[in-house]
Amino acid sequence: MGARIARLGKPTLFVMEGGYAVEEIGINAVNVLEGFEEAAQ
Repeated sequence: MGARIARLGKPTLFVMEGGYAVEEIGINAVNVLEGFEEAAQ
């Protein structure tokens, strides 16, 4: 998902809302940001 967002070539702000009852939320956030970073280079 992060790579797809990066390929749009638009200024991007990631905002994480609270209230998620998901143990893997940290892993999911890192995966999106890493995908974005790799595609943006």
